[in-house]
Amino acid sequence: MTEPLGDKIFTWLIYIFAASWFLGWIFLLLIMLFEKLFPSSEQKGESFLKTMAKYISPIMKYSLIAAGVLFLIHLLATWLGWANK
Repeated sequence: MTEPLGDKIFTWLIYIFAASWFLGWIFLLLIMLFEKLFPSSEQKGESFLKTMAKYISPIMKYSLIAAGVLFLIHLLATWLGWANK
């Protein structure tokens, strides 16, 4: 039996959230290392972090919100007896 579409979407949303969260930490650690090695370019590192945060933050926010909504729908459907446990 195949996995329901809602479960696949939920799984992919969690993967997207985890990947963007991990990518954000990698960028942060690389910038900190770059600033430690080259203290004169601290301003460039901070501006790069702000730019990356502008793109990564909405991806994390909306994937987590969508995953939460799908989870609540799944709980409601299970409670009402519309879905298998």
